[in-house]
Amino acid sequence: IEIVNRCTMQSRQRRTLVVVLSLLLALALAEAVPLRPVFHVQPKANWTNDPNGPMYYKGVYHLFFQFNPTAAVWGDMHWGHVYSRDLVHWTHLPIALSPDQPYDKDGVFSGSAQVLDSGVPVIIYTGVQPQVQCLAWPKNASDPLLVEWVKDARNPIINAPAGRDPISPWRVTGSDDYFFGFGAQDNATKRGLIELYSTPDFESFSRVGVLYGDSPNTNFWECPDFYPLPAADPLGNVTASTYAVKASTNGRDFWTLGSYDATTHEFVRNAKVGDIGSADQLYDYGKFYASKRFYDPVQQRHVLFGWITEEDALSKQRGWAGMQSIPRQVQLDNTGTRLITYPLDDLQALRGAYVNVPGGTIPRGERIMKDVVGTQLELLVVFRVPNGQGELDFGLSVLQSPGGEEVTQIGLRGSASDVAHLQVYINRSRSSLEPSAAKSTYSGLAPPGVTTQARLRSEQPNSMLVELRVFVDGSVVEVFANGGTSAVSARVYPTRADSVHVGVFSYSSRGVDIVSFDAWTLKSIWKQKKTN
Repeated sequence: IEIVNRCTMQSRQRRTLVVVLSLLLALALAEAVPLRPVFHVQPKANWTNDPNGPMYYKGVYHLFFQFNPTAAVWGDMHWGHVYSRDLVHWTHLPIALSPDQPYDKDGVFSGSAQVLDSGVPVIIYTGVQPQVQCLAWPKNASDPLLVEWVKDARNPIINAPAGRDPISPWRVTGSDDYFFGFGAQDNATKRGLIELYSTPDFESFSRVGVLYGDSPNTNFWECPDFYPLPAADPLGNVTASTYAVKASTNGRDFWTLGSYDATTHEFVRNAKVGDIGSADQLYDYGKFYASKRFYDPVQQRHVLFGWITEEDALSKQRGWAGMQSIPRQVQLDNTGTRLITYPLDDLQALRGAYVNVPGGTIPRGERIMKDVVGTQLELLVVFRVPNGQGELDFGLSVLQSPGGEEVTQIGLRGSASDVAHLQVYINRSRSSLEPSAAKSTYSGLAPPGVTTQARLRSEQPNSMLVELRVFVDGSVVEVFANGGTSAVSARVYPTRADSVHVGVFSYSSRGVDIVSFDAWTLKSIWKQKKTN
């Protein structure tokens, strides 16, 4: 690579050759690492962060992502690109956008994609430096894979105010304009906000104002979002009773709910719902950030991806860093005041070998389950928790060595007298013998889900059923409690070859029963592109 940099050739040729050589080197490292996930989207090698521009076009799902093709560290931002026919199995495509223009020479940052009423898709992204908003169009709109993109000759379309990460455009009843926003910050208060713009034709653009912002305890809003609930096509002139606003700030992805005034084009928060920055209003209580949602017209649902980054110091040695979460569905709960997120049912297509573990009372302490082992697993467990006095602390162990030297514990804890306010957590204090691996615990509120409450009414009146659904993929764990009322994701890095076991534990003062325990091995999401 150093020799190439010294060669006399055009800068674009040199850049292309450096990217290719860097990828080849990184691939040699990346393929040999056992911690590498197999059912999470990530590039073949090197660094990835924010998911970008998910959409459905001509029978194909597309997902773009922030990508550094030259190293397993942040920098040199491009848009990577994968596609799928089912949101489960994916195939890599060539880089979609590169930082090759004066207005994006320091990075093609995050943005959105949308299929317009004309049937043609458009990408809206942030170019750096400085931060400006830009457009890109498919070179061949008849290609369902959208392999090649051309940047708009009028770029940048918005020079000021400074901001980034445009939202997918939407329409409102009574207007022929498209509306879209991007993340920014109030210069006086330093609080985050969403700048709002309109365009009739994606040729001229007008500032409308501020869609929403100035929430306490927030700073710059990255990767914002705005969408109707229940799920609906944002270009379908939707008049919904509830809208969601999401912002990535302070290292977390917060949401709030309210209404949309289509006259003033302002979001009005529901007074019964907390604001952006509220500790109990997160898509995910763990390592999950810069998420991107899109409307799936096939299943008429909102689908969410989030960036799950590394939490150790060995990315360069591995040759890869970061991934996208498994796809999740987002919807309102039965109260209409909370969002729930849960894995797409489509992911059941990845299930392999199945094990059903008999139920029973969990003995106090820790116990390995002999019949369940693996590093790519889905676990679905329902517990019966007694109401009454005493403290509860129980759950599952994954990636556990036989002697317990390494183990990641996924549990629920709280008071037996208030099981509606249990906390779900991932305890990583013993997850790895690697000194640089994060050992902190992630936790969050796990309210009872609709399914849990319905089952409770037909079960014992003095107990409550709670559910944990866990996905384990090499070095990442994603947990969903009570049908998606709470989600927690974390990175773990077991070093021992025998850290493959699953167990249960209880430190509770009262007995906790396993009602059902189902386990599956999970297969890879990657499909090799067929060639003629």
